[in-house]
Amino acid sequence: MKKFEVRKSTNIMLFRIMEYTGFYMHNHNKWIIQLPSIALFTLLCLCYSAYADVPSRAQIESEFKAAVDSHDVDVLNAFIDQYRYTGWEVQAIYYRDKAAVDIAKKNGSIGALESFLERYPDSAWKNHAIHFRDKKAYRQAKMLNTLEAYNEFLVKYPNSQWTEKVLKKRDRLMNVTENATLVSGKKTATPNVLKEPVQPRQSSQTQTMSLKEQRTQKALEVYEELNERRQQEKKEKLEAKLKQQKKRRQCNRMNDKLKKYSVGRRWYDLDENGDRRYLTDEEIQKKHKALQSRYKQHCE
Repeated sequence: MKKFEVRKSTNIMLFRIMEYTGFYMHNHNKWIIQLPSIALFTLLCLCYSAYADVPSRAQIESEFKAAVDSHDVDVLNAFIDQYRYTGWEVQAIYYRDKAAVDIAKKNGSIGALESFLERYPDSAWKNHAIHFRDKKAYRQAKMLNTLEAYNEFLVKYPNSQWTEKVLKKRDRLMNVTENATLVSGKKTATPNVLKEPVQPRQSSQTQTMSLKEQRTQKALEVYEELNERRQQEKKEKLEAKLKQQKKRRQCNRMNDKLKKYSVGRRWYDLDENGDRRYLTDEEIQKKHKALQSRYKQHCE
């Protein structure tokens, strides 16, 4: 139904209500006004005006889709303000926060992500923003590769998923610094008779390369240690699995043999000449009990 048709039908309905309630009556060409009818008529007018201004569901869906497709924070905020407390603002807030965090990520700075977290502390995209903020901070500290940078990261982001990596890198850097200090602090005594030719002082580039080589060597040692540990754990798990399978097979064989004992079949052993010697009932009962005790001991 079109909008003007709704209003027309509503006007007719209001007119019938006014006639029924006696809002106006023609008595000798005079209007007789009743106070209760005035209050009811005012209430009906307010309801009608509110009803006339409420958009349809299709219109709200269209506006919501247009706001989401715009990927614009201001447009989504306008939609949220217009349809607050209607249920539509919940989804709009989700997409608003998504657009805001995408803008912060595109900016590429830690400050932009910090601003997002301060402005939307209860956002559904909070953990997403924290992940990229900590990742950016870790890369900056790794690029600087100084104790100050690593310590600053640990102070600002103590619960970050990169905290363990930062601790390892800081410890390695501290070990390298201590080793370099010890090496530079040693004094080599030169004899007075024969003097070695003075070696040229190493440049800063050569020293830097040596530090890099030391870091690489230590990293390789740590990697080899971890790899050996993983291989050992894998080997132990495989051995335990094979042992468990072997035990399961033995228990299955013993269980099948116990079932055969309960059937009452004839049992025999082989004598020294390889001939069959059938067992007596007492011998069968004795072997049966021994097998039962062994099964309970190993398989139960």
